[in-house]
Amino acid sequence: MKRSFGDKVAAELQARARDRDTFELIFQALDNYPSRARDRHRVARMPGRATARLTYRSIDVCAFYVRKGRIVVHPRSADLEVFPDVDSAVDRMAVLLAHAILDCGDDVDTDEPLAAAAGGSHVLKLAEGRRS
Repeated sequence: MKRSFGDKVAAELQARARDRDTFELIFQALDNYPSRARDRHRVARMPGRATARLTYRSIDVCAFYVRKGRIVVHPRSADLEVFPDVDSAVDRMAVLLAHAILDCGDDVDTDEPLAAAAGGSHVLKLAEGRRS
């Protein structure tokens, strides 16, 4: 059966809403992480598009955005990386953050899952808990 123009528009609007929700989930999880005050990482929205930048002190760690259901992470010194889910994207950003911390000569607390990249589900659970 052929979809009408209205159905196509509705499907596109729903896909964009899912992308915005995924972006907000990642942004809030990184912004509200308990060790943020100690390791001084920041998550800031970039003007214009729905893109955010993860920084450590004054060093750009990566930028990230969500397009067409895919999470795109752009490390400061590497090519774009595309991830299918929040956990794998947050794990990658945690590794990038840990490398930035080490590059500055600071210690990485291995008890902290974000810094050690032990797993991303903790960040997802943190964000889900805040949304409830």
